[in-house]
Amino acid sequence: MSSACYSHAALKGLGILSAADSKALNEKDGASCQVSEERQSAASASWRLLCTKPDGVVEDTRATVVGSEASVRSSSVLRVIGKGDALGPDGMRIELVMRRTGDCDDKAQANK
Repeated sequence: MSSACYSHAALKGLGILSAADSKALNEKDGASCQVSEERQSAASASWRLLCTKPDGVVEDTRATVVGSEASVRSSSVLRVIGKGDALGPDGMRIELVMRRTGDCDDKAQANK
């Protein structure tokens, strides 16, 4: 387990908090993306992101995020379409859990 201090802006940059953040992160690298099946409530969000990368590979991601004042849990399933289905027929599941442990000790060390 690793420990890091993230500002809200740094968390947005990870592309895991919302469909818009995820789409922007992929498009920054030259992909063309579409969001569908987007759902939001006060404590959770889910979406499907279909991106065509510059090399023609298509990535199909289904993401769910559940958050509170104390933690954020992100779960994604990524399937690669084309290029021999590099991740296999079931794709790859990514789980990320972040817990608030307090304020950053040194604001200058916080990930911006």
